[in-house]
Amino acid sequence: MLELNIIEIEQSDYTSDEHTINDFHKGTKEGSRPYINYRRLNSNISTQYFPLPNIEERVSAAKFIVVINLAKGYWYLPLNKLAQRYAAFVIIYETCVTSEYVFRVSKRSVFLYFLSSRSLKQYQQ
Repeated sequence: MLELNIIEIEQSDYTSDEHTINDFHKGTKEGSRPYINYRRLNSNISTQYFPLPNIEERVSAAKFIVVINLAKGYWYLPLNKLAQRYAAFVIIYETCVTSEYVFRVSKRSVFLYFLSSRSLKQYQQ
């Protein structure tokens, strides 16, 4: 990951453990992928609630309605320097950071709605 510029070596007071796990997907060969355990970081973060709007009010005046299936897939969120500091992880005696946070869509559906509504706000009338 260092050669591909996905991660960088940095210093941070906050670190999480990185593990490599065997992963098997349907129709593919067995492989491995990195897994970062952010449980310690998550225990120090406060929960933020975002109210879901009434869908009928949002689409009643629309000329077009577009449906996007977000049931499966991954989202890549860019991290600023402060967020990189908290999302740091340790690989073989080195502290590393990444410029993007990757997570599965199915695990964070409400958070994804919050992000997509903010990014699509400029297109609403």
